[in-house]
Amino acid sequence: MLSKKHRNVDRKIKTFCYFVQSEEKCAILLYDLIELRSMLPLTKIQKARLGLELATKRQEHADLKESINLVINSHCTDKMLVQRMKKRKLAVKDKIIEIEKIILPEIIA
Repeated sequence: MLSKKHRNVDRKIKTFCYFVQSEEKCAILLYDLIELRSMLPLTKIQKARLGLELATKRQEHADLKESINLVINSHCTDKMLVQRMKKRKLAVKDKIIEIEKIILPEIIA
């Protein structure tokens, strides 16, 4: 049987995976997970879930980068579209960094 702290961490991970589309909730949950990560080690299932989310975000980042280059190189460049895509790309990059902090915490030597 899992302790109360382990159940809370697992619930936070599940909630994070569910609300990942909501920017505000995602940021709040990531902050909570970073704090919880310092208290408890992640289970293999939690690492797998976060690893899958990390891979998804990396692929989304690469797709956005390619799409931005295609739009810029096309003859009908919509500056607002490019600006929105770049903003989304930066937001995805921020999520990637936050997930990496959870999976691989900094080791203070």
